[in-house]
Amino acid sequence: MKKNLLYFLLLAILFACKTTKKTPYYSNPSALFDKEKFAKNPERWDFYIHDAEGSTYSTRSKSIDTSTFEAVIEKTFPIEIPEALKRTESKRKKEVHVYIKDSSINNHQRTKIHPEDVVEVVSFVKPENLQKPGNESDEKVFWSVFLTVTLFIIGGILALMLAIYVTITAFFDWLSGCYIATMAYESYDAPEVKILRRFRDEKLKKTFAGRVFIANYYAFSPLLVKIFKPMGGVNRLIRKRLDRFVIRLKAKNGW
Repeated sequence: MKKNLLYFLLLAILFACKTTKKTPYYSNPSALFDKEKFAKNPERWDFYIHDAEGSTYSTRSKSIDTSTFEAVIEKTFPIEIPEALKRTESKRKKEVHVYIKDSSINNHQRTKIHPEDVVEVVSFVKPENLQKPGNESDEKVFWSVFLTVTLFIIGGILALMLAIYVTITAFFDWLSGCYIATMAYESYDAPEVKILRRFRDEKLKKTFAGRVFIANYYAFSPLLVKIFKPMGGVNRLIRKRLDRFVIRLKAKNGW
């Protein structure tokens, strides 16, 4: 199980590292107007216009044909093209940056850009990759793997917690009164041990939860006895707890 957990963790780490390096693609101006590339589904992309003076404009209500890119543009903060996108910047993968020759653009107006106006087109995803039907983005694949690994880890943690809970229950409840009770009272025939055995046989064995407890008790108690038998203080503490429980059993059941 440990090997499988390490394998899935390594897979998630390797995939995460792979998705952190999303380098930009530099396309020629014609790609912007190509019906098999950016012009095929312009609504899928976030276009930004960069003029000759270094100003950046966001776009809305965009449309593209073979000779014209048309959109309402609004001046925004300057946007730089990093050498590679980090995984935390996955939202930027649909950005398309269009660098134009013009240095005077009318803000908040619908603007037309022609092929001869474009210097360069930069994106983080090749347009043909985005257009392929059924082709999942790296982000979706990453989160799918991440979710699978996370659920696997959570399942392992829950299983471990259950095992710890069973161990603690077997140690601290001391209900059935054989190994641990015999250790505490130093006699298998002690009156308190007989009461606890009676509780086991007449009460616990008649319920599913009780039978589960008995099975776990006999699985863990021999080891616990071996560990704690030499500890006189622990035995006295166990006997004190069992005394109170035996008194309750006598009062409730008339034993």
